[in-house]
Amino acid sequence: MSNITETSEMEVKKMKLSSKAVLKQHNALISAKHSLTSLQMKIICAVIGKLTDKDEDFKEYVFSIKDFFGIAGQSNYKFFTESVEGILSKPLDIKMDDGEHLQCNWLAGAKTKGGTSKIRFHPDLKPYLLQLKREFTILKLEYILALNSIYSIRIYELLKQFESIGFREIEVDELRWILEIPNSYKISNIRIILDKAREEISLKTDTSFTYKFIKFGNKFGWVKFTIRQQKNNKKALAGREKQALISSKEDKKEELEPRRRVHKEDKKEEPPKKLAQKQAEEAPKLTDEEMAKKCYGQYQITKKCDLKSDKNFKAPYCKFCTLGIVTFLNNLKKEGY
Repeated sequence: MSNITETSEMEVKKMKLSSKAVLKQHNALISAKHSLTSLQMKIICAVIGKLTDKDEDFKEYVFSIKDFFGIAGQSNYKFFTESVEGILSKPLDIKMDDGEHLQCNWLAGAKTKGGTSKIRFHPDLKPYLLQLKREFTILKLEYILALNSIYSIRIYELLKQFESIGFREIEVDELRWILEIPNSYKISNIRIILDKAREEISLKTDTSFTYKFIKFGNKFGWVKFTIRQQKNNKKALAGREKQALISSKEDKKEELEPRRRVHKEDKKEEPPKKLAQKQAEEAPKLTDEEMAKKCYGQYQITKKCDLKSDKNFKAPYCKFCTLGIVTFLNNLKKEGY
């Protein structure tokens, strides 16, 4: 693992990690493109949560790996070490105000030894993490730690940025770029990603959302997210309480295959005709008495007997219709119907 250059004691900051930390990030960083796994993202966010408004420069941040395990529900030291090493090889791409792109690494260096991890952010990230006065978003670390999928974490960040407005519209191509969704994925595949994220975010955080694709011509060009706050979300609380019991298997699985193919094709839906026929076949068979009452109800509305056209009713339907509808209804009334 890359070593951090020796620094003076004033530049070292020992930290006690806490799931109750609050993150403050520039909006451009939230909308940046990167390929971190969910565990790597949680490591980065845990350290961002210890930055303060008074910090003018990055320090060498030192924390106990055991502390991180305590707040993130992990327990595999080797996997943690490999994940930190992986961050060094995964740069991010930030769109700047002037239209240019900044490509840089998250970290200037990292070192893990004897149960302690030391990391230093890349200096190019100072305008996006330190002394922020405007164009920033505040996030609670506990909700990020509760999410298992990197897609859920990224979408949660994107939604929180616009939560006060209540909705966010984003181009499909931009969403692909930010989340690194392959161009081979169809809209149906993106729906699967969004549906899974919606379920997890709604269950485990303070936010819920719905979405719809907006068509321009023959192409879906935009996605509109409608965002809602969830106050006192009991499900989210239960999810966070269980977080300490979550195994690192899901994160490890994502580390090995971070951009897992969703599905090549959606499950084909049955044509409406076949579906209607199937529903008719599966419908419960009616007795003569039930069929007679159904006929009576139809007659009240249509003033004609539709019994013959009902596929659920088999012969002898004539025992009703040949009586004549008036006689038939009179017989029903005599029976107290």
